[in-house]
Amino acid sequence: MTDYGKLLKAELVTLCGERGLVLTGTKSSLVARLVESDSEPVEADAPPEVTHEEFIETAYQEILKRAADPDGLRHYTQLLMLGNSREWVVDDLASSDEAKSLGAE
Repeated sequence: MTDYGKLLKAELVTLCGERGLVLTGTKSSLVARLVESDSEPVEADAPPEVTHEEFIETAYQEILKRAADPDGLRHYTQLLMLGNSREWVVDDLASSDEAKSLGAE
């Protein structure tokens, strides 16, 4: 079983997005959702419930504390459609100069 408490909030958001769970809230609420989803059976090949655009908007809010600008939304949506992972998007945003200036986790 994964110890979600040791993960960064950005990592928790990624995991929630991959499971189609709600992406907002405190770190502890994200952990609770993940733990609860661990006990639920996972349907193979189930489509994600969170769209790429919703995921990107939430990632911007959680990491950069602002809405995604149109160019950023388009850029990351295209990258996801080309096969990049949601985890990669979170890592890229979290390692940006803007995130660093905000002291992102």
